[in-house]
Amino acid sequence: MAAPQQKLITVVTATFNRAHLLVDLYDSLCRQTHLLFDWIVVDDGSTDGTSDMVKQWIRKQPPFHIQLIQKENGGKNRAINDAVKIVSTRYTMIVDSDDYLTDDAIAFLTDAAQEVEESEEIAGVAGLRGHDLSTPLDNPSFPKDTFVVASNLERKQYQLEQDACEVYKTAVLASHPFQVWSTETFVPEQVVWNQLALEGYRLRWYNRITVIVRYQASGMTNASWELLKNNPMGYAMMFNHLLRTDPSFCSKINNTLQFISCCFLGNHPSYIFNCNQRLLGILLLIPGWALSIRRRVQFHSFRER
Repeated sequence: MAAPQQKLITVVTATFNRAHLLVDLYDSLCRQTHLLFDWIVVDDGSTDGTSDMVKQWIRKQPPFHIQLIQKENGGKNRAINDAVKIVSTRYTMIVDSDDYLTDDAIAFLTDAAQEVEESEEIAGVAGLRGHDLSTPLDNPSFPKDTFVVASNLERKQYQLEQDACEVYKTAVLASHPFQVWSTETFVPEQVVWNQLALEGYRLRWYNRITVIVRYQASGMTNASWELLKNNPMGYAMMFNHLLRTDPSFCSKINNTLQFISCCFLGNHPSYIFNCNQRLLGILLLIPGWALSIRRRVQFHSFRER
């Protein structure tokens, strides 16, 4: 790839009380070998001085443009929606506040993005996320530094099932915002990514680490249960969407049960009529309700730990 010369990418980071981690992301952005990019930080109601820290960085006039959005806590999905509305570059790269970039990430992904600009079916490019520079979360089935073109629904066949570092065309993200229920703060991102796949959009997936992850010690299992407890309708949307994308009958049974359970947990039983498998929705109504009772018991159990 030739050295990139254009500003194509805006890095978007939603953060909540992670100032101590965000500084590492900032430092990694300062180390980039290609500095033609923007960074939008959405402070989602932090109380740890995040906004003051970002304002200090802005006053230092780093070699890239930083824009700060301050808002009341509404969750990552809403924060990303707000940021995408003001992105001025053609591509948007969502980077979590507890991650940081490899030094050549922007250069590599900018160059890769230039190669797909004219393709209407390709919605962007993606690198891998890794535990370190040599240990990716996934072990793709294709050679290092090469790519495959696939939709989000085709990733499994290339051993790309873990979180990746996607750079989407901003226009595509702007036309597919995250739909979050008014009483909740989260909907799984795969609802949007799978919808893009259903519409025929694909990405170039590169076997190259571009982001280093740092999963937090709070515990992914407990965090998952907390997300489900607080956002049952967001998960209802996910399970309902999976009924359109997972062809196996056993998966349809499971996803229907989970969907019905979440509707009861979210106190929106009428949403069950939106089930993408109407017959299964009727047949599994009682078992789904029973599952919701079990979930409430499980939530109580996890709260007491």
